[in-house]
Amino acid sequence: MKVKSSIQTEEDALPESGLKGIVVSRQRQRQLEIALFSGSLTSVPSRAYLLGLFEGVAPAGAAYAVDALMGQAVSDFVRRRMLSGRLGEIFVMPKGRSFVLADHVIFVGLGAFDRFQGSLAGTGEDAMRLVCESVVRTCLHANIEEFATVLMGGSAASGTEQAVGVFTRSFLEALKAADPLRRIRKVTLCENDTKRMDEIRGELLRLATTEMFEDVELELGDLPVPRAKGPEVVVSEEGSARRPGPSPIYLLTRMFESGPERTGGPRVGTGAKKKRGARDFELETSLLLPESKAAILTIRRQVTAASKDAVLSKIGAGGFSEKVLEEIGTGLVDLTFEENTRQDVFRRVRKYRGRPLVVVHDPVASQLPWEAIRFGDWRPALEGGISRQHLDANLSIAKWIEERRVQPTLEVLLITNPTEDLEGAEAEGSRLRDLLSSVARVSLTERRGDAATREQLLQDFRTGRFDVVHYAGHAFFSPDHPGRSGLLCAGRQVLSGVDVAGLSHLPSLVFFNACEAGRIRGTPTTRPGAARSRTAVRASSKLPAVDNLSVAAAFIRGGVANFLGTYWPVGDGAAEIFSRHFYPALVQGCTMGEAILNARKSVEKQGSADWADYVFYGNPDFVLKTK
Repeated sequence: MKVKSSIQTEEDALPESGLKGIVVSRQRQRQLEIALFSGSLTSVPSRAYLLGLFEGVAPAGAAYAVDALMGQAVSDFVRRRMLSGRLGEIFVMPKGRSFVLADHVIFVGLGAFDRFQGSLAGTGEDAMRLVCESVVRTCLHANIEEFATVLMGGSAASGTEQAVGVFTRSFLEALKAADPLRRIRKVTLCENDTKRMDEIRGELLRLATTEMFEDVELELGDLPVPRAKGPEVVVSEEGSARRPGPSPIYLLTRMFESGPERTGGPRVGTGAKKKRGARDFELETSLLLPESKAAILTIRRQVTAASKDAVLSKIGAGGFSEKVLEEIGTGLVDLTFEENTRQDVFRRVRKYRGRPLVVVHDPVASQLPWEAIRFGDWRPALEGGISRQHLDANLSIAKWIEERRVQPTLEVLLITNPTEDLEGAEAEGSRLRDLLSSVARVSLTERRGDAATREQLLQDFRTGRFDVVHYAGHAFFSPDHPGRSGLLCAGRQVLSGVDVAGLSHLPSLVFFNACEAGRIRGTPTTRPGAARSRTAVRASSKLPAVDNLSVAAAFIRGGVANFLGTYWPVGDGAAEIFSRHFYPALVQGCTMGEAILNARKSVEKQGSADWADYVFYGNPDFVLKTK
């Protein structure tokens, strides 16, 4: 109901209060404008740009278009893990002096992409509700009454209609819950694909006639192309702004213990003894493919402890060779994907053969040797490269000194055999010393034996002088306090992930070649193409490399940006070949992904299975040295 004054003349219009006119309006409906723009988000002037971000998945599409206009600020925040993607978390970037046609850029976490997809497929849609309410509350506190966005979560929905319905319903519910004063008035939806925009428009028109908009006065219209466009952004054929490399395939995997305890099955590392207390697992695996609107395939299956151990026990088998590695790689596919889905998986992923593969995993699934995985004749680690990321809510922001990247010299801190009981570590230190002394623009500092004390190494870390720490020695794993896992120093003191978490800056890369400790094997074996100088390893009933991977997790949590380690005891010849190709590539300005891939291929050419031994946690696009 609206009540207007009946004032007709200027004299009559002057009541005792001195006001010229009065308009009293009582309106029960919220007024909301939804504008549709067929084009790039970066061409729309707005108070804010809103972008969704999956956990563990690098921003693409509109996010990289915005990144290009902001001088790669988004890329820097991603490398430093400042954009987590955790469900409902908000990160607001001011425009600054960039060319962005908005005052702010708002990132909202969508969580893990398989969980988000499951939420959309269900009836609750809880994830999107939480996301929308976080966005609304942020906008209100920042006095942002309108924003432009792309259809959030559209890649996780089964189709455009579902994506529009879930987003619209969740956004309206968030407005009702968090914006009772009705201050948010406008949303602009942007879409480059004209066919998909037609689908969005049609679904919004249909929804406008339903009870969803019963309490909303909706103004729906197309936004014309602005006269003043922002700078043109180079966009790839996939709809992403140009990246350092091709968009990767993401494989997200979790393993949960399930069912009663079982007896029997091979003991990992021996293949002969039996262990008690083994449990079966439920394995969840999702694929996120690098299409313009990503396709997601999610598979859940039961995995017996025996079938899992059958794959892992091959690592400790005698005569470890490329043939055994092939059995491990195909065994991982058989373990992960049921027989009736494998052909569909092969068909989907082979389309992107040659793309990098990023494995995002929980702690249990981290213990599997994903670097060996193969789909038929395709070995991702040898074609596009492979890297890992932790699904971990406690990851610290990555800390390194940006100035080090533009310095011409690669500063390497070599830590050799601090416990003075490893012949293999001494040999590796000598090899690396000889190698790096012959590489241009590499400066080597060594802490050897009893000189590698915990206090000295912490001081070395604090200086901010070093780009790389290369450690050859023992690992230490604390099962009760994983964050206290780390490297054994002189006197058997531990330099842990907790220690580095307290430092303000760290080396960009920790290269961890633990020589015997944590190498979970019953007996040492010899690989083709490399003679052994390692001492015998200790027997253990734990999974292979559980100590080493736990140390990796501890240092990543502590703020190390990139961690490169080994899964099993690497052969001396393979270790030398890897380092000989890896370090010069870093100096020449290659990304971490390129340098590791080049080194893997060089090891594989020598006939050694150790090309699959190297495990990399970090951003494959990270560059230690700009040319």
